[in-house]
Amino acid sequence: MLDHNSIRTTQIYAKIVQKKLSNDMKVVKIGSKLIRLFQEEAVIQFGLLPQKGDL
Repeated sequence: MLDHNSIRTTQIYAKIVQKKLSNDMKVVKIGSKLIRLFQEEAVIQFGLLPQKGDL
């Protein structure tokens, strides 16, 4: 349990943490999409196939 003096402080903290987590997950999702796009572009441009474990 968090050591806050009031439930309101805990609720505010939880809301901030949830927003941060949500934003971080969006960044991860975008990064994953960019990696896939770069891999696809490498296949198209250079005929390179992703190695096992790269996906």
